[in-house]
Amino acid sequence: RRSSRSSGSPRAGGVATVNASRPFVFLPVLVACACSRPALADAASNPLDLVEPARIQALGGAAAAVDRDATGVWLNPAAPSGSGRSVTLGGQRGFIEDQTWQISGAAPAGPLTAAAGLAYYDSGSITLRNTDGGARRVSGQRDILALANASGVFGGVVSLGGSVKILRSDLLDQFHATTVAADAGLVVRPAEDFAAGVSVVNVGRRVRYADERVPLPAAVRAGGSAATPVEGDGGISPDRLAGFLDAVWLLRERRVEWRGGVEAYWTQTLAARAGVSPSRGNESWRAALGVGVFIGKLRIDYAIQL
Repeated sequence: RRSSRSSGSPRAGGVATVNASRPFVFLPVLVACACSRPALADAASNPLDLVEPARIQALGGAAAAVDRDATGVWLNPAAPSGSGRSVTLGGQRGFIEDQTWQISGAAPAGPLTAAAGLAYYDSGSITLRNTDGGARRVSGQRDILALANASGVFGGVVSLGGSVKILRSDLLDQFHATTVAADAGLVVRPAEDFAAGVSVVNVGRRVRYADERVPLPAAVRAGGSAATPVEGDGGISPDRLAGFLDAVWLLRERRVEWRGGVEAYWTQTLAARAGVSPSRGNESWRAALGVGVFIGKLRIDYAIQL
């Protein structure tokens, strides 16, 4: 299991998120093939596919139909539409040394919502050993990812959004690369309890390390959500239940992944979440659990993958 905590002091109306880390396989492969440039490129783990907010992580990564929530901007650029003013702080930590930190904010800008974000990824340090027995300690991978986003609600039903991302990546303190990617998203909410959405993410030029080019993790997400009020006795029963389901078409691998989750709300107090997503290669499934705690205008999210 992998988890971490982060904290911040959001402005009024802000959101703080606490994330758990996703699985990470870069280091073992890199240690074995650090001296081979083609293998080095294959081993590079792209941070465009690693930034995932805690709420969505707890829902198994189902983000296509998320709107009015600025934390989802990394996976669906239409998500911040109608969310108002917010600030998000988040962190993920893995079971080796890898960690991802992010900060983002959103605010109304006329009829639109403007958002911006910054993420930092660090795989940790590794020891490289030469055939003659020499060794040196280097940083495996460090990346900085910047995002600019604009989104809006049109006709009270359709949310549209677009993002531009700039990635700066460093491998082994020796190979450096910069690239630009774009996202576009759409969410349709014909009724308060139903939504459907689609997003295209990480479309752009390959990351070039020396003579090797690494494709971006481009994907098309499509999914929906449905919610229903719960007629309880006013005790421990939640006030509302919601379900989310996504199909994610990974363009590079040419395969589809299914992701889904459920969320139970206790009005303005607590949210409990659970989700499932495929492990690497679709060979098995992994579960995720999470909670959201509401303290006035502050929301604290926590998620862990099992």
